[in-house]
Amino acid sequence: ELHLAVMGVTPELLECASEMRSIEKRLHEATGEQAQALGARYGEISHRFDTLNGFDYLMKARAILLGLGFEEAELEQPVRTLSGGQKTRTALARLLLLSPDLLLLDEPTNHLDIRACDWLQEFLNTRYDGAALIVSHDRYFMDGVVSRVLEIDNLSVSSYPGNYSKFARLKAERIEEQRKLFK
Repeated sequence: ELHLAVMGVTPELLECASEMRSIEKRLHEATGEQAQALGARYGEISHRFDTLNGFDYLMKARAILLGLGFEEAELEQPVRTLSGGQKTRTALARLLLLSPDLLLLDEPTNHLDIRACDWLQEFLNTRYDGAALIVSHDRYFMDGVVSRVLEIDNLSVSSYPGNYSKFARLKAERIEEQRKLFK
């Protein structure tokens, strides 16, 4: 299922989550000693899952997926049934759940509606502690999340403080200064 795919933060955590899900399904039909054995195994796996902070990850994964525009009913869907855009959003959710020190995001707002774009902007501004290098054509999004713009032009890199709008203003001023110097 979708939320389990996002839960694959570590192979061990995914293994625990998958085994718990499998036991839950088998418990519905089990009786007597088989039910007791499954219940005991479920307790062991559940404890291991909790030790790995699995329940926290599960809640965060659900919140991230819902924030990125998935519906509650879609969280149970197998990943193979998702569209390309949904798979992209699932991969983004997994990255956000991993919370690495550095995020490299290439056009992160593609396949996101306005609500999901706003949610991602808020997430990056308030709940993500690392650095993010974002390549995007979405000026509104960049204005909301970036604090420095790096422009690569003619084999050189220029750094500008502030958001995209400030970059555009500073670049225009720099071009005007260069034009005046040239004249």
